[in-house]
Amino acid sequence: MMFFKPWLKRTFRDGTVVVMDTSYVVTHLDNVDKAQIASRNLWRNSKEKRIVAALEGGKKPGSFPEVKLVLSASSEKFAVSDGISRLRAFFKLGVKNVRVKLYHGASF
Repeated sequence: MMFFKPWLKRTFRDGTVVVMDTSYVVTHLDNVDKAQIASRNLWRNSKEKRIVAALEGGKKPGSFPEVKLVLSASSEKFAVSDGISRLRAFFKLGVKNVRVKLYHGASF
């Protein structure tokens, strides 16, 4: 089975919505966002708890707003511009796919 990665061709328009594997997104984050996924921040934890409670209460992951990612201009790395708490909660609960809104970015 071939894994299709249309975002690597960088031919998409800014704001394109793509469904990606959650673990793929987390493993390809830049170092700052990887540290934020692993860190314990009280503000982020409280937001994450509300998202986890909503998911466990029956809310579908697709009904949440898209996670906004910026693709590096030179490498296969992403920076999260909006939705780090949603991404943390989805990853923690083992949600397989996440909707992502992609944007072109500079090198980071």
